[in-house]
Amino acid sequence: MTPSDDVVDQTKFIFQNLANESLELVKKTQGDVTGAAGARSVDLEAINSIKTELEEIEQLLLQKLNEIDRHIILLDTNHLWISHDEANTTKQYLLPLAEEASTVVKETLLETIMLKLTLSSNSIDNEIRSDVIEALASSNGSDDSSTTFTDEQLQISLKEAKRQYKGDLLRQWKAERAKME
Repeated sequence: MTPSDDVVDQTKFIFQNLANESLELVKKTQGDVTGAAGARSVDLEAINSIKTELEEIEQLLLQKLNEIDRHIILLDTNHLWISHDEANTTKQYLLPLAEEASTVVKETLLETIMLKLTLSSNSIDNEIRSDVIEALASSNGSDDSSTTFTDEQLQISLKEAKRQYKGDLLRQWKAERAKME
């Protein structure tokens, strides 16, 4: 289990596509997701289909989060088959990875739930529904610029960076390092 787990990456990709598709549909219906304001039934069926897909993604992410939580608990457990030092070394290496993975899954789960609620009939006014979806769609995956590294962090070797950073964070570190050079 790593922060860039395929299931999470695929889920983010699917979420982004669903958010973009939702935005197009909601703009067509002028925010109407119930048909009360005259939205076409074809558009309403598509919106309901997206909500169903979001519910499935939500369940998948909840399952993944439970798996990660179980792994975190296991890291704190005494193991009979390895020494205390080996267990601590393993914990020092794997716990940050598991915590980062947990954070990524929680963020993706939150975005999924927010989009699902935005597409629900009573969750938001029709007039601002498309603005909310647009904000969700643009916020997903735009975290690349949110991480800033100190000069000291950018001075470490690539080998050390690979030990400290994983997945997207390592790619961001490499990009910042390349800009610096």
